[in-house]
Amino acid sequence: ASETSLTSAGNSNNLDPLLHLFTHLQAKDVFEAFYKKDLAKRLLLGRIQNMDLERQFVSLLKTECGAGYTSKMEGMFQDMEWSRESLARFKDSAEYQPTAVDMEVQIL
Repeated sequence: ASETSLTSAGNSNNLDPLLHLFTHLQAKDVFEAFYKKDLAKRLLLGRIQNMDLERQFVSLLKTECGAGYTSKMEGMFQDMEWSRESLARFKDSAEYQPTAVDMEVQIL
């Protein structure tokens, strides 16, 4: 569950060995805690190189462990999308006044 575990995985075929390894873990709850923390960090810092691959891995985890296991992870993806949409709507609104400092707010 390192910070680059999925960002450098390449294509979806590389997820099979990761899932195989995951199925043999005894402490899946510990994996979940670390993966959620690292996923949040990658999302907030913009370090995800392949969002589809991240989503696909979470989907595989959901298949393996159930919706309760991945609900917060899926919520992070939804929160980031909502945050991007909200910022875009704000910048398109009449209330937005561009300044010398470009500020972006992300909600997770």
